[in-house]
Amino acid sequence: MKRILVALFSAVLLFAACDKYDDSALQNRMNTLEGRVTELEAKVNSINADIASLQALVKALQDNITVDVISKTKDGYDITFSDGVTVSISNGEKGDTPRIGVKAEGNVFYWTVDGEWLLDGDGERVIVTGAVPQVKIQDGKWFVSYDGKNWQDIGSAESLSGLVVTEDANFVYLTVPGSGTTITLSKTGRFTLDIASLDYMIRPGATTEIPYSIYGADGTEKLFVQSDGFKVTYDASKIYVTPKAGVTSGDVLVMAVRNSDQAVCGVVLSFSEGVFEVTSAVTIAAAGGDAKAFVKTNTDYEVIIPDDAKEWLSIAPETKAVRTDTLRVTAKPNDAEEARTAKVEFCPNGGASVYMTVFQAGKSQYPAITIAEFLALPDEDTQTVYQLTGTITVVRHSTYGNFEMKDETGTVFVYGLKDKNGENVFTPLGLKKGDKVTLHGTRNVHNGTIEVKDAVYESHIKGEDIPEVIEEVTIAEFLQKPVSTDVWYKLTGKITEIVNTTYGNFYMEDETGKVYVYGLTTTKQDSNDKSFSSLGLKVGDTVTAIGYRSEYTKDGETTIEFGGYTPAYYVSHEPGEGGDDPDTPGEASGVFTSSIEWAFESGDSAYDQTAVINDEEVEHVLKLGTSSKAGTATLTIPDGVTKIGFYAVAWKGLSTADIDFDGETVTVSGNEGATGTAPYTITVNDDDYYEIEVSAGSLTVTAAKRVIIFGINPVTEGEEEE
Repeated sequence: MKRILVALFSAVLLFAACDKYDDSALQNRMNTLEGRVTELEAKVNSINADIASLQALVKALQDNITVDVISKTKDGYDITFSDGVTVSISNGEKGDTPRIGVKAEGNVFYWTVDGEWLLDGDGERVIVTGAVPQVKIQDGKWFVSYDGKNWQDIGSAESLSGLVVTEDANFVYLTVPGSGTTITLSKTGRFTLDIASLDYMIRPGATTEIPYSIYGADGTEKLFVQSDGFKVTYDASKIYVTPKAGVTSGDVLVMAVRNSDQAVCGVVLSFSEGVFEVTSAVTIAAAGGDAKAFVKTNTDYEVIIPDDAKEWLSIAPETKAVRTDTLRVTAKPNDAEEARTAKVEFCPNGGASVYMTVFQAGKSQYPAITIAEFLALPDEDTQTVYQLTGTITVVRHSTYGNFEMKDETGTVFVYGLKDKNGENVFTPLGLKKGDKVTLHGTRNVHNGTIEVKDAVYESHIKGEDIPEVIEEVTIAEFLQKPVSTDVWYKLTGKITEIVNTTYGNFYMEDETGKVYVYGLTTTKQDSNDKSFSSLGLKVGDTVTAIGYRSEYTKDGETTIEFGGYTPAYYVSHEPGEGGDDPDTPGEASGVFTSSIEWAFESGDSAYDQTAVINDEEVEHVLKLGTSSKAGTATLTIPDGVTKIGFYAVAWKGLSTADIDFDGETVTVSGNEGATGTAPYTITVNDDDYYEIEVSAGSLTVTAAKRVIIFGINPVTEGEEEE
């Protein structure tokens, strides 16, 4: 090996002796490289010094140390504190400093990298007053470490920015880019009393603790408090205020005096009867996004998000007023199938904490499509489950969750909304018009209308309270208005005919025209609560009501309606001078009520349902059959009964249908009211009444097509129909 080295050295000498070599270009490149290395080393050293300085600045802030002198240097500033310590920092406007920053949570500062928390090996945030991060450059990139062992890549060495230093007569401000944090240091000589908030909420008999700091203190300062309605004490860091019995508002004067130069400072703390109400819960879809929450208050407050939710949840003020604040609650997408929740604490000044639950749904296993895409699916696609998101525009039945929803592509009807356990959720969740709901369900076509069937709730976002636009018009003007659920109309007219006393269907007219009122309730309702009869209205009365403008088309004829799926609601009325009284509830004939009992098994396609028959509410009617299956039930005939009578109709669209009573067949006619879902609204006459002879015991009733049977009663001698 030694001989090889000597030979190589000799070859170099020989080469050099044979030809003169120009190494100036290589030398220049080496000098440039050395210069860049020196520059990078200087940059790293400067950054690490600035990080240490940043720690010193935070410590000064937390220790209430003031600034004696701030001097501008070539590269930044020198700050000399009242305890004799001098800190040198680079001004970010002219130099490169790392994206290392600080961010406060409460009174504790933590290190950040590019605005995000710097985490240790256990995933915990690193406190500023503890370890000091270090940076280095490797392969053209910056790396940061809090322990000198584990290094984190923080990006290109050319993309870093640092502290920005500004000042005024009283303070020095150091802004940390990327973190949204500004460290504010008081200048020495300024004597001030610092209290975070001056407005507080009274809690009868409870003591409010108020932290305070005195800047410019030299040991000669004294604190004084004065108030008539409160008991006030204090120590070196807090003021304690307790209201006296019966006090609901008042002020507390807090003053500090520095005896060395007679400097005086003070503040007035205001206390008032507390109002603090917070939205109890909000829901956000798995895809993430925003929801609104509301805080009704007359005091300042702090919002505390749990540590385990800070990575995916944020809450920011959107509007702030004297009485109500609007907060924007934002969640990142939830890629997990499981839902997640966070319990957010709202801490009012001087009041007890109030909590709001944030719920975010898990990622749906069903394909998410637009409403237009859902509507365009083939009618044969009745088994695939799809996820839809849209805004509720019309509520047809709040109990069962029947409503219309729309997105930017179209509108669809949702036939019932339940939770994953099959329970109705529309009313318990407080869903209403304007809410944005996410659900999944199958596609179905019913009577030519595409609907979402077997819909299951996933999540919703509360919409803004939609202002109620009410326009007072004549009936003639109302008839010219477009169909809309965005505008309510106020009409006044005389009742000329009452069609249905249960739901409040009637005709009303004024001097300009006549309109059909389809449903009137005593108060504003999403669906008809059958409260009309309690109003005692009769033909001849002049009534004022508010409702939507809707239309109903049947057999090619369109009827303009006041009300509709969302009924009109009562405002006032003046009694008329006569007219026929409507049928009084409770005075119905009773012929449509059955005394003969029936029974059926699950899977028999038989149903015990309700109906309104000739304006009479009937609690039990027997529906047999579905669109594809025959229905079967068993009647129990009491001893001594040899004949029964009943009413029966076939489903709308059928000319006739046969009902088999243990071998005896009865053919019934189709009825326009036998359609949709219960309660059915059916009108019958004597042609729909039938009688058959029977024997005591069980009687099996079967129908191959859909029929409705009611008013099943024994027929005794003398009661037979002529």
